[in-house]
Amino acid sequence: FPAFGIPESLQSSGRHRRLVTVRRSEGISASPVIVDDKLFVTTDDGQTFVMKTGPEFELLHTNDIGERTLASPALVDGMWYIRTASQLIAIGN
Repeated sequence: FPAFGIPESLQSSGRHRRLVTVRRSEGISASPVIVDDKLFVTTDDGQTFVMKTGPEFELLHTNDIGERTLASPALVDGMWYIRTASQLIAIGN
């Protein structure tokens, strides 16, 4: 199984970056996104980890679209557009 790292801490103004390795059946193809001090990382199997940016690791949410997701999300006017293997999903108001 390929391994990938989920950030243990993230500081926008510092040099310090630590990664913890997590074993999963798939990797990460989509680019991570930071919005409102939250880091969103989506795995190839459609699971998104939402973490708070800052000196300490804090996992806020885990969301699962339940479908293969290789593309990076697009954020437009408060809407998230996520392309999966079979559909385009819009999330927001």
